[in-house]
Amino acid sequence: MAPERNYKIDEVCISLIKDFRFYATILSKMIKTEIKPTLLSGGQFFHTMGVGYSPNGKLTLFYCKEFMEGKSLKELQAVVIHECLHVFYRHLIRFPRNEIAPKLAKLYNIGMDMAINQDVEHLPEGCVYPSTFKLPDGENADFYIAALKKMLQDQAQKSGECPMCGQSQDDNEQDQDGQGQGQGDGDQEQDQDGQGQGDQGQGDDEQDQDGQGQGDGDQDDTCPICGKKHQDNKNQGSHAMWDKVVDDNGKAEEYDSEKHDFDREFENKKVVLDSIKECQGYGTLPANVEREIKNLQSVKRHNWKHELNVFVNSMLTVAKRLSQKRVNKRFMNQSYILPGKKKARRPNLLIARDTSGSCYDDKVQADFLNEMIQISKFANVYVADCDTQVHQVYQVKRVSDFASYQGGGGTSFEPVFEEAKKVKADGIIYLTDTDGSFPDKKTIGKYASNTIWVTIDDTRNIKSRLPFGKHINIDTSQN
Repeated sequence: MAPERNYKIDEVCISLIKDFRFYATILSKMIKTEIKPTLLSGGQFFHTMGVGYSPNGKLTLFYCKEFMEGKSLKELQAVVIHECLHVFYRHLIRFPRNEIAPKLAKLYNIGMDMAINQDVEHLPEGCVYPSTFKLPDGENADFYIAALKKMLQDQAQKSGECPMCGQSQDDNEQDQDGQGQGQGDGDQEQDQDGQGQGDQGQGDDEQDQDGQGQGDGDQDDTCPICGKKHQDNKNQGSHAMWDKVVDDNGKAEEYDSEKHDFDREFENKKVVLDSIKECQGYGTLPANVEREIKNLQSVKRHNWKHELNVFVNSMLTVAKRLSQKRVNKRFMNQSYILPGKKKARRPNLLIARDTSGSCYDDKVQADFLNEMIQISKFANVYVADCDTQVHQVYQVKRVSDFASYQGGGGTSFEPVFEEAKKVKADGIIYLTDTDGSFPDKKTIGKYASNTIWVTIDDTRNIKSRLPFGKHINIDTSQN
């Protein structure tokens, strides 16, 4: 039955508030941007709905108006919920496109979509479910991906019915793409977002997520295993947007950690955790989603990595300056012009290591240093070893750059703040037990707020002992 009218994206999102408040909360934290059907880099074709990022790192729901036309409100609600669940389950960061072999890209996409679609009603025709492959309900993406891989291996050398699309391989027209049965030949199918039955309706069907090669969408609708064409592709979406940054003009480019000063993983997790914290009454939720919410609520309420990332992200803003040459696009329609922000430089962060010998745990420090290497993708990271004086200062870009500790004995924090001024650090991350002499807050300027003290397994009330700055404690019992 045809819908009474065509719906706008805001209407669809608002309509979720009554019965699907949790999904509406997630959507409220995302930008909604219309773009035209687009041929992306790598030949991927985007023409439905999907999640990606804005230039300032905000999660964005991209949609094509043509895809929405003719669909009922319930179908559009289902597609939007599908997109929310990709964000909720952190599929965008759990399964990085560049770490998945192109020939398995679609298989991963199908597995992720099955994990989601089993909990979503009213999706458009052609979507993939666990029952499509005679698999049990209630499992996660990892389970379905592993099951599909086994099917692929079992069927690779056999004739009969294709495990992905269910079509007979005896009379196969597989040659049409030259792919042969078994794995399909990589490029072509892998991206088509529309796997066998692909999650056609879902929005950014992961199907191309791995960035396989050619276009998914309408350009290529073959099964990733047997290579046969499929009839209906109009609802199939594309996960090609997951690693894209799209500006206000609809221009998409690949995310580059060196160029784009935001952390995708941080942004995704922040939306999920903030939504769980802020949502007043979750509305109707499937058991799998409720279980995941409880898991996230029970996991380390004191998440030191998250808090560290929050601190570092606040430092990224200091590397921007107002520019009259760049117009603030949020006020483009006004009669006046406001300057926009332009990235002036990468921020400088100083990691100070208290080498007095009273605060070390090799495993935790290795974890901490690995976290700092991730941060070094967005900032210049320097290391300073200090007890009562600074013994060495150097820059790091990889774990192997970290030198052995130098120093020992007493502890004074004052020399580090003097060193921070020399390297023009925007912020200080001090790994210490906080037992030492602090500088006068009046003499350290911006570092009074731009310092975070990191302790390990310290159950004392540290905050009451700190004259300035923020504090996080790494609890090894939760690692």
